[in-house]
Amino acid sequence: VDDGDDPVNNFRVIAARMAKRYAGRSERFDFAIKHADRAMFIRTGCASRGEVENMLQRLHGRYPGLKATFLLISDQPSHEFQGIPGMTHICEAFDPDRMY
Repeated sequence: VDDGDDPVNNFRVIAARMAKRYAGRSERFDFAIKHADRAMFIRTGCASRGEVENMLQRLHGRYPGLKATFLLISDQPSHEFQGIPGMTHICEAFDPDRMY
């Protein structure tokens, strides 16, 4: 929310700005993935096995032939992710918001 925004009475202005911002990010991501030899996705924070499998299925469905690896850094047991191709888990409490 920027100065002067009124999210309670007029959220449309904020939504339009967010749509433009995320559309640009999506286009850049799409371009980068379509032109990359390989990609590595990194996530910090907890995720379930189902969430990881769903994300990888969606990526490979949208970008057939994508050579991608996925690194998850979270404070949860690694055995939950065993057997997921292209996935590495590091059991570590890691919060980027508390790095400084």
